[in-house]
Amino acid sequence: MQSYQFIKYNSKTKPEHLLKYAQTEAVLCFDFEDSIADWINPLNNSERKQQYRNYFKHICNTIIPQLSTIKIGIRINNTIPELKKDLCALSTLRINSILIPKVETPNQIEVIEQLLSDHKVFCEELIPIIETPKGVSNLSEIIDSGSHKITKVGFGHCDYNLSINIFPFFHQNSKEYWKWISKISDILIPKNISLINSAYLALANDSFFNSMLNHLYTLFGENAGQFTLTSKQSVFCKTFNHSNNKIPFHQLFDERLDLSIEEQYAAELITKFETENNNNGFTVSKADRTLISPHEYIAAKSHYKNKRPATINFTFVGGCFPVQHNIVFEDLFHQKLKRTIEDSFNVNFNVNIIRYERINTCLSKIITYHQTNPVDILVLHIRPEPFLRLVKFFYKYLNNDGKLKYSLNIPLLKLINPEKYDMLILGRRFNYPFKPDNSTIHKINVDLNYKTGKILGNIKYAIDKYYKLILDVVNYCQDQNIKLVMLGPALRTNTSYEPILCRRLNDTLKNKLKNKAITFVDGLDECSGNHEQLFQDNGIHATEHYHQLIAERLYNKLNKEIETAAKPGANTNRQDQTKENTSR
Repeated sequence: MQSYQFIKYNSKTKPEHLLKYAQTEAVLCFDFEDSIADWINPLNNSERKQQYRNYFKHICNTIIPQLSTIKIGIRINNTIPELKKDLCALSTLRINSILIPKVETPNQIEVIEQLLSDHKVFCEELIPIIETPKGVSNLSEIIDSGSHKITKVGFGHCDYNLSINIFPFFHQNSKEYWKWISKISDILIPKNISLINSAYLALANDSFFNSMLNHLYTLFGENAGQFTLTSKQSVFCKTFNHSNNKIPFHQLFDERLDLSIEEQYAAELITKFETENNNNGFTVSKADRTLISPHEYIAAKSHYKNKRPATINFTFVGGCFPVQHNIVFEDLFHQKLKRTIEDSFNVNFNVNIIRYERINTCLSKIITYHQTNPVDILVLHIRPEPFLRLVKFFYKYLNNDGKLKYSLNIPLLKLINPEKYDMLILGRRFNYPFKPDNSTIHKINVDLNYKTGKILGNIKYAIDKYYKLILDVVNYCQDQNIKLVMLGPALRTNTSYEPILCRRLNDTLKNKLKNKAITFVDGLDECSGNHEQLFQDNGIHATEHYHQLIAERLYNKLNKEIETAAKPGANTNRQDQTKENTSR
């Protein structure tokens, strides 16, 4: 697998240094941009960048001629004044790879190609690095810009995190990172363009690094590339031999459900970056040899210093909707809601997620979470899945030993296996390969299963069980002074009978709750006002437009509450009341 290694260089760089790097067969990347900048004292940057250009010119004149087989890459700057200085330093040189950071439009490629020509800089390949959502949105046009030298595209995840105002950052050990990669790969693969994966910062975690290379190979094959930060990482790329991961790659990810920002964590990161920096454009932690990117340092400073007068703790209780696997993080409804509220009311809007699969365990999860975490607003999502499982007459499930079992679901006879085994937890624990069957015959059989359950009274039982949960949550929130919002079920359309069942669940519960003074947000629409589809072809997963719709509806129901909470003193009073209730 081809590696592109960012190397340290200065006035003391010798031929043996470069030769050591070159033995890994990596493209040796000299950085004129972020990794040489002075992030602690940014006023020094212009002078510092010129210093490194001089270092590079010295290396080109005295060392590289001795090492003719070395492939050289340069990451140039993206601002015109610094970019022109870069190109003056590179004039008349033949460079293997020009790395172009923060590419967002095709025009940037055209401008840089013209500037390269003007300055007589020759290169074998141009590598746009995508580092913002806008860059992803325009990626297809960027590739089609007309340059025959674009055969690979790089991804820079630290700048990407910074661009969407995320802190702490999502790195390669999170599924949010791989959702970004999936969206990018959907664009690149049909165009036969490969990806150079963003640098992995945990320099001592060789096991995960190798698992990541295997996963990249499954996506892009032999053309996959990897930015590296050490010779050891580059050697792993050179000697890479694809094999199946012993542990499925997705099981190595962390699932971050608490998305709030702790001031202490930000303060500790700032201190560590500054005290262990050694005058570099980055910091490598002495404790675990993890590189702290300057972008995350900037994000930490921003969140630590820009304190807003009030904080709202928003907890969403649901299933896969708030963490949907095929919607990128910044497009999920709670992030859209967060941006709108923070911009409108100048408050911190902390998002936390509680996932539940079984109605039986939902309340206990809320109580357990609230014992150690503040909750100001709680949204309980009435999910179709637990309801539909209870409606079925014939039920397929995994038991606690990971074995696939079948049973009848007859609540009247106390046969209720859908509430006994958690498909989400057990399916992940045992990595059972559930393969969806989208055939017409299968969907007819599923509907017959629902209708048989209806004859046995399973629909009434399932609705009554959900209603009892809602009443218990209502009582708990009233006792704890928590604002409760009910989000109605989505209109699942995987089979022809599921929409009917979802409407039955929604309408019955909505009718039962109308005299309870509970805020209810409807979630049944099939398409938005401009006729955009709100559900994907499988009839189960929401589209980005549905996430936008739910964000708007929640905002419309909550804006008065947020406006009140944002008033001076309201935050302190609410926190005191919460502490009193928790203590009681």
